[in-house]
Order: sequence, then C-alpha cells, then structure tokens
Amino acid sequence: MVNLRIVRLANGLTQEDVAREIGVKSNALCQWELGQREPDFVSLVKLADFFGVTVDYLLDREKPVNSDNRLFPIIRKVSKIDNSLLTELDTFIDALLKKQANK
Repeated sequence: MVNLRIVRLANGLTQEDVAREIGVKSNALCQWELGQREPDFVSLVKLADFFGVTVDYLLDREKPVNSDNRLFPIIRKVSKIDNSLLTELDTFIDALLKKQANK
C-alpha cells in the first residue's frame, strides 16, 4: 500500500499517529505500508475516511501520487488550500506545465 505511506507523509504524520487515530498497532500499519499484510475492511475504511481518500487509492488501484519525497511539503500545502482557490491552483499548474513543455 504505497499510497498509504504517501498520504501519511504528505500529512506530516507518523505511523504511530495514524495507528492511534484508527485504533490499531503501529506495527500493523508498518506492515500494511510495506505490503507484508493488508488491513481488514473496517481498518481500510477508517484509513480512507481519516485521510479523505478512496479505498481504491489506498489499495493502489488509482494512479499514485509521485512518491518523490520533495513533493511531500507541496502536497501538504495543497491539502490546506480552500476549495474555492483550487481552480486558481489548477490554472497555475497548467501554466507551469505549458512553460515546461515549451523549453
């Protein structure tokens, strides 16, 4: 569950923080992130609700966010942007991508 690690780090949380919040042991969360075990359905739903993502995202069935550690601070900032400003951010990102493509 690579995306579990990504979303946890993007939110600046430790495995212990998340485990405490959803009521599991931190070693279970570690095993989930490493793909050694999978969470039960109830824990999976708690994780999805806690992070505001889909179960499919946590199960790596949706395209994962780039796991480049340099993106975590940016992802953390974006998650704090008010919904009313997300359109502006999207437009800005499109402009940056266009600029990059023209280089």
